[in-house]
Amino acid sequence: MLQWMLAAAPLDVIRFTVTPVASKTVTLQDFSAPLDATVMWGDGATDRVTANAPVSHTYADATPRQIIIRGRLGGFWHGASPASGAALVTSLDEISSESLTSLADTFRQCVGLVTIPPAIAAPHVSNFTRTFFDCQSITSDLPALWLTHAAAQHPACFTRCFSSLFGK
Repeated sequence: MLQWMLAAAPLDVIRFTVTPVASKTVTLQDFSAPLDATVMWGDGATDRVTANAPVSHTYADATPRQIIIRGRLGGFWHGASPASGAALVTSLDEISSESLTSLADTFRQCVGLVTIPPAIAAPHVSNFTRTFFDCQSITSDLPALWLTHAAAQHPACFTRCFSSLFGK
């Protein structure tokens, strides 16, 4: 008997590091479809995201933790107000996603964000509006998203990101 097996599509991966200081709680919210992902909080705790409902985690100490979101997720932190815990994000380590469609406002006002990857491997992202708005601590090279995602929206993507580079 001949049996065909289709290879499973690789799961999306979004990795970023938080360093809890004054506030030790991070809340992920404002999700967009598809929604079927697991959030690994970096200290052994996990949460499942299958609906647009916030998931929060409180850290016991100020140790830097890498949050890993694995599965299928159209986007998160798209709300009109700054994300709870955004100030705790210190590095964006990886975005590798076939299902991510928007990064609008996702890392907006992550004022402690220092490094971002040189490329964002998410070919279906069509909206980078205010993605890194007011991320004044970035010291790594900024990815050329307008070249790799030419058809996407980019308004204010890197607005107020250059303060640390130019002293303004």
